[in-house]
Parts: sequence; C-alpha cells; structure tokens
Amino acid sequence: MFFSTYLKIKSKGITWFTSEFRIDNIYVGDLIYDSYIRYDLSFLNNKPTKKFYIILLTAIINFYRMKNIILKKKINIIISEGGAYSNFSGLSKRIADKYNIRVLCLNHDLNTQCFILSDSKLLKKTNGYKKGTNYNKNKFFINKKLILNFCKSLSEKELDKFFEKRTKGKINSVRTNRNDLLNSKKNSSSNQYYSRKTLLEKVFKDKTNKRIILIAPHAFSDAPHHDKFIFFKDFYDQFQKTINFIHKNNLNHVNWLVRPHPSSNIYGEKNVTANFLKKFNSKHIKLAPHDISSKNVTELCDGVVTCTGTISLEFAIKGKFSINAGICPYSNFGVTIDCRNQEEYFRFLEKVDKIDRLNKSKILLAKKIFYFLENYISGKEIKKSNLVNLIAPLNNFKSKNINYNDVLNSKFVNYLIKKPLSNDVFFKSLSESI
Repeated sequence: MFFSTYLKIKSKGITWFTSEFRIDNIYVGDLIYDSYIRYDLSFLNNKPTKKFYIILLTAIINFYRMKNIILKKKINIIISEGGAYSNFSGLSKRIADKYNIRVLCLNHDLNTQCFILSDSKLLKKTNGYKKGTNYNKNKFFINKKLILNFCKSLSEKELDKFFEKRTKGKINSVRTNRNDLLNSKKNSSSNQYYSRKTLLEKVFKDKTNKRIILIAPHAFSDAPHHDKFIFFKDFYDQFQKTINFIHKNNLNHVNWLVRPHPSSNIYGEKNVTANFLKKFNSKHIKLAPHDISSKNVTELCDGVVTCTGTISLEFAIKGKFSINAGICPYSNFGVTIDCRNQEEYFRFLEKVDKIDRLNKSKILLAKKIFYFLENYISGKEIKKSNLVNLIAPLNNFKSKNINYNDVLNSKFVNYLIKKPLSNDVFFKSLSESI
C-alpha cells in the first residue's frame, strides 16, 4: 500500500492526498498531513519530504495494528481524546466510527479542573454537536435551541462582562486556549493604543479613511483539518493565496492589516508571516504593529478575513463582518460569511468594501453562540487520581519528548506494577460511568 500511495502522491500531489487518502476505505489523509506539519515548519514545503513518508508508513502500520486489535478482541468501547493526528488516538477513533464502535472522549474542564467523560450518545441526548458522516467535509452544527436554553438566564450585560474578562485572559474557557489570550496580551504589553487616524497614517501612510480589513492567520502548524472543513491545503496555503489574490487583483479599495496569530512564536513560526509579506511592496497590505492589542485591532478594523477561528465571533459581537474560508461549529447562523469554495471566498474579498454591519439581533445571537462555545461541555464528571497525568499529561504542549506512537506508556506500566488498577479512584469512577 505504501508504494502505490507513493506513486499516487507523485502523480496527483499532496492536496489530493490530504483530502482523499484512505486506508481500507477509512479517511485518514488529513490526520497524516496534520501530523506532518505539526513541527519544523513543514507546511512551508511544497513537496512531501522524507519526514512525510516516514509518518505515512508509520500511520499505515499503526492503522493495521489498531484495526487488528479492535476487531480481533471485539472491543466495543474506545476511550480517546478525539484525534487530530495520525497517532493511536486519531486512528482508533476513525476505525471505531467505521465499525460503529462507541467512542468516549475524556475532556479536561479548565473551569472546574475536572475530567468530563462524553460520547456521541450523551451529545445526542442534549442535541449538541451533530457531526457529518463524510470526514472529507467535516461539518459541525450547533443546535440553536441548545444555545438559547444555555444562555436564557444571562442578560446582554452579563455576556459582555464575560467577553471582557475573556479578552483580558482572566478566565478559562472550553474552546479557546487561554495561552493564546495571554500571549496576545504579552505581545502588546506596552499598553500602546492606536486611534484609527494614527493607524492609517503610521502604518498605511493613508489619509483617506478607507476601510481597514484585518487578515488574521491561524497558527499554521496547529491541526488545520481538525473539527472543521477548509478548502485550502492548510492554513498557510490560505494565507498565501489570500495575499497573492489581493496583490494580483489590485484590491486597493481598502487597507489590509495582517496580524500573526498570538501564539505563532510558540509554534516556532516567528517571522513566517512577516517574511512572506516582504515579497510584496504594497502600500495597502501591511503587517500590524507588534504592540497593538487584540482588543484595539477589533475596535479599529471594519471586518476580518480568516479560516475558522473564534476571531470571527469576536468581530461579530462588535457588529462587524467576517469572511471565513471554511465551515466550523458557528457556521450557518448568519453571523459570519461562511464560504464553501475558493471561488466564493475570493468573490467576497473583491466586494469587501460593500459588506454591511450586523444588525442588533445578529449581534446578540453572536454573543450567545460565542458564550456557548466557550462554556458548554456535556458528560459525566470523573474523579481524578495520580493515574490521570500518566494517561493524559496536561503540560504537553508542543512537547517532542512524548511519543504518541508508543503502544505502551512506560510510566503507566510502572504505576500499575505498584498499584492495582482496580483500586484506583479514577479507574473506578471511569468504570461506573461507562
């Protein structure tokens, strides 16, 4: 299989692989590609490297290992973290979905510091996320009644107060990584505030008061295909083609402000965005000042262009539009412009100066959607023990010391030698919840 896939990639390209590659008719191309670009700025490579083919071969081997174990042992429950990559978690989740095996996800609720066990049955009972069956077009829709019920006791002032605390990084949330908010605050620690006039004159050398549109790239290395559908190869591909389109078509009727993702440095992506922009000597496409805050940017810009990030909702709650290059949980509510293909996406870029603000009802709905996404979690609470950090280490962000392809966790095995699993509080709580 490896050699036939190698020849197909040579013939059809990496984009075909990412969107179409399957093993035993189970879609895994996105998992393998996202694993490939996770480290070392591999998204910059136009063609697959030796590293890519090693990851591909490893994924194929591990896929059949997992499939054999799952079917031979007649496993009917799998506990997984959901799976954004081609590790055992991601591959087992895809295999389980194919054979209608129950998958339980163990989520960490940062607000309560508890672990929550949830699965498709629990989500269906609450009419939460409804996942499409076609992995090639991952679509997550939120039930509107669930959102309204979840927020029915909150006034608009209370919602605004929550967003203010969130912007300052004072609270934890379910969806947004608090580190992203703190990094944004850290990057603009000078407390410099830009007025619209100052930004136009200092950055764009423009006194015409044209619209300012923010281009907000994602962290390029961070799982571009997980829990979303995008019609570009990855986040970097979307960023490149967006800038190229604006420049090639002389879309100078507005000013384009580019601000890198707040956590791009953590991913080793420092200066990637800036270096790409240096190729263009444009008066109307400029890098945002390093000392401008996210709040300041949201206040000054008239709209935002991104893929599927929560910054779209940050603009929506201010009544400002967003053009999204993909489909995600908050799509289809009319508070964002959710494009279905590149042609539609580029058409909206051309008429970005004519897009209207959101009305009051849509602004309120955007606030409720945003609050819901940042706070809603369903499932059963699981008691913690020392076993938890061995199974699901919490401080593993960007750690290359953890090999997710290992079949056995050595620390976990050593723990079991000393203490029987049946006596562990976490295991007992987990067993009772299944």
